[in-house]
Amino acid sequence: MAIPARDWPGIEASHAAPVPYRASENGLAVVRATRDGRSLIVDPHGGIVAQADDDGGGDVVLVAEVPVPAQRGETLYGRFGNWPVVMAVVVLVIAVLRVLSARR
Repeated sequence: MAIPARDWPGIEASHAAPVPYRASENGLAVVRATRDGRSLIVDPHGGIVAQADDDGGGDVVLVAEVPVPAQRGETLYGRFGNWPVVMAVVVLVIAVLRVLSARR
């Protein structure tokens, strides 16, 4: 997964922080190429393979070897996405409505 980005001073670390989580939840290697910020190369397990900060002083080149999974969806999130969360919310709403209707 490639993520092109442009950051501004003071926000570089905050914008780069979720990238390892996104890589591991999707089971994909992520390359975050950033101008004026933190560039990252992350393996499919969320490990940072390479990183560099571009403070506006010039070009940054990152080179790394990253294992690429044969197929997408090796994680539960990759297979099901947000459906378990949506179903949990639906069940919770139904339970609350039943309790409220039973009190009447």
